[in-house]
Order: sequence, then structure tokens, then C-alpha cells
Amino acid sequence: ASTRHEALRRLNVARAYLHDVTCRAVDLAELSRVAGVSRFQLLRNFRDAFGAPPAAYHRRVRLALAKADIERGRLRCGEAAHRYGFADGSSFSHAYRRTFGVPPLGRRG
Repeated sequence: ASTRHEALRRLNVARAYLHDVTCRAVDLAELSRVAGVSRFQLLRNFRDAFGAPPAAYHRRVRLALAKADIERGRLRCGEAAHRYGFADGSSFSHAYRRTFGVPPLGRRG
């Protein structure tokens, strides 16, 4: 039981880190160091616990934040792409459309 508790604690450390670092993608090696587990163990257990691999989960978090900022008029699409760590507006738009099924709303730029 204590081993399971420790594994869950480490997964929550990893998930919290992904929620804290929203300005760029976090690679698996960095995340496994933060959580204190192997990359393989993190990848397998994170997906089981949270329904997606760490990279997909993190991309979804960043896209959801960007979507909220765009919809509230706080950021333009290009600004959101930059703030949330996407390479450019095109890659942001593609990821957004793939995730939400529609292109990002709001002003371009």
C-alpha cells in the first residue's frame, strides 16, 4: 500500500509540474527527473492514471489555457501560440483544431 501511495504521489508531482510549466513543452526526461521515476515507468503509469501520455496531457493543458485566453479576448492567436510554447501560429492552429475540432477563434496575430 505504501508503495502505491508513493507511486501516486510521484505521478501527482509530475502532473503538478506540467500544470506549472505552461510556457513550453516538457520532455519526458525532464519530467521523469522531477518525479523521480524512470521514463518508462512514468509514461506507463501516467497514462493509466490520467488517461493520456504526459506529452498529450500537457499539450491539452496548454491548449485549454490558450483557448480560454483567446475566447476572453486576452490574447490573439499568435500571442497565445508564443505564450504557451508552440513553435508558431501554424503549429498552434493545427494542434488547436485537432484537439477542439474547430480553428481558434479571435483575432489573428
